[in-house]
Amino acid sequence: MQQYTITITVYADADPSEILEYAIESGEDIVRRIEDCGDSAEFLEEEVAVVCEDNGEVYGGDQYD
Repeated sequence: MQQYTITITVYADADPSEILEYAIESGEDIVRRIEDCGDSAEFLEEEVAVVCEDNGEVYGGDQYD
């Protein structure tokens, strides 16, 4: 399998942990869609992070601990 990195910029007045939850759900949905097409995919929740560009705070993503 090849590794793909997806970058999505979102402008919102929302709690970063809520955005992180939605990003994780989106990753799970992408894997489901790929598998529905007969291909294989995996998704690692611990590799999903939300970065607040205003203050540099990072939410989620074990690689940022």
